[in-house]
Amino acid sequence: MTRPLEVAAMTLSRLARACAVAGLVLVATLAQEKAGHTAPSPPRPDGRERVLVYYGNETPAGAADQSANLKSVLSTLRQSGTDLGGELAHIIETDLTQFRDQTDRDRTALIDASKRIGFDLAIFTNALARRQQFQVYRRRQDKLETRFLPKLPSGGAEILSLTPLARPEALKIALASIATLYAPSPVDVVLVTFSHGSVDMALMPRVNTDLSAPGARDAFSESLRRGGGGAAPDWAKPQGTDKKTYWKILDEVGRETGIRFPLVFRQACASGPADWAEFGQIPESVMKIAHSARYNINVEQIDYAHLFQSGRHGADWIGLMSEGLDARNIIISDRRTIWVWAGLASLASLHPAVFFVPFLAWLAFYGPGMARRLKLMVSASSPKPASSRPEESALEPFGPTRR
Repeated sequence: MTRPLEVAAMTLSRLARACAVAGLVLVATLAQEKAGHTAPSPPRPDGRERVLVYYGNETPAGAADQSANLKSVLSTLRQSGTDLGGELAHIIETDLTQFRDQTDRDRTALIDASKRIGFDLAIFTNALARRQQFQVYRRRQDKLETRFLPKLPSGGAEILSLTPLARPEALKIALASIATLYAPSPVDVVLVTFSHGSVDMALMPRVNTDLSAPGARDAFSESLRRGGGGAAPDWAKPQGTDKKTYWKILDEVGRETGIRFPLVFRQACASGPADWAEFGQIPESVMKIAHSARYNINVEQIDYAHLFQSGRHGADWIGLMSEGLDARNIIISDRRTIWVWAGLASLASLHPAVFFVPFLAWLAFYGPGMARRLKLMVSASSPKPASSRPEESALEPFGPTRR
């Protein structure tokens, strides 16, 4: 009767040990990651310049008047006659303004910090990019300059005309322009990409619905009346730069120009690694990654004026930035710890039934034996007729005796 209990106890003991080991590994990893947050940035290698590149993918002012598609989306939402449509129209209009205003505040705060602390700064925004411009502050010249940004190649989704920095080609051109600016000196780039994002997308516009497609407007109106939901049709799928392409561009630029990335901050919702496939795309030139895992980031969550407030001239601005992001609940991972978030993201994407596979395998292996033992236990505990042999009756639950 005790054998089934022993097997169950042994199984539970093994599971407990496995969970304990996994917990210790996770705690050690996260402790190591936490230590990486507060450690100072490595000293600047000889001959390498350092620059903070701010890449703001905002929607410029007057977008609703400049874009026939955005105007169509907002009018369709308002004319749908549904609470959902009215609410979405309000959210989009508010978000467009907040995001643009935050980009302007970031620009002002970073220019002030770069002058006060003494670090180089490059600023890319959609408002500038549409004029084929970007701005640069170099500490040695102590002057903010407007530079020429090469024109993007033709093509790309029409929906990205207002937000060209969402295009992968724009990111590569921007980084290549930085390499050209500092040539022949090698350069380390601290990259901040401020954008809307998703589990799969690193750079994307606020509105991805393209109502210029045939039948799209009617289908969109019907979807609003049904309350939304369901898989996104082709005319509503995210446009821009997906996460794997994002890392591919950084890898290409690094190989072609020698740029390295001491820190990359993807300032967007759900900006952590999407899965193991993305983890495999992270280039060797990237040392640390600041991200939001699968969480949302409030548009105003990162205040660069406050983040760099304590910095004095000559301060370790990369270390100051890392500590400030950590204090604002931004996760900072290096190459030793980013795999944890890739693994968690991959687990989150699995169907719930997958998590029962280990139990089903255990049940398939041990189940038949357990069932036989349980049957014997039930049989042994059932009342039996009195035996003509007392000694056999007393010993029967443990098996008949032999004479």
